[in-house]
Amino acid sequence: MNNYLVGVGVSNCCPEVRKEDWEYVQHEWNKYFLEGNVFQLFRMPLNYGSVLKKLAAAAKARNWDKHGNPLVLTQETGFFSMQMLLELFRPDPKADGVVFFSGSFISHYYEGPYSGLGKAVQELDDYVTKATGLPPKDYFFWYTTCPKCAKERGNPVTVIFARI
Repeated sequence: MNNYLVGVGVSNCCPEVRKEDWEYVQHEWNKYFLEGNVFQLFRMPLNYGSVLKKLAAAAKARNWDKHGNPLVLTQETGFFSMQMLLELFRPDPKADGVVFFSGSFISHYYEGPYSGLGKAVQELDDYVTKATGLPPKDYFFWYTTCPKCAKERGNPVTVIFARI
């Protein structure tokens, strides 16, 4: 899946993501990510942008930055925290903060307000459970649009990944 990013939006900021590339598609991953922690309150991230900038700068300084638009995944790790994962290109696998993901994931495309993510997760859960006979092990979220691009396009787009 090399062409999953169509281009950038009006603001020349966030990639445009096609639904057909992500709606209930199985992915086999062998990917490296740089890990950071985001503080959240009532599921609202408080320092998302600053953590992303810090991870991007660290990846660039080590020449691990992925050319184009890397995946930036999040996973809720507690009531006040979430893990952020920035996709890397040829990192040192033993370096601090580098994590490796290997395995199968099924993605689900969701376009709409963040308040609807719970329902979208349930839809993915139902799909995975029916398709595989087992519930997902984990969920990861790719918020593909910043607030400015989401406003320009009408709604934010989120791709949800279920580890199977």
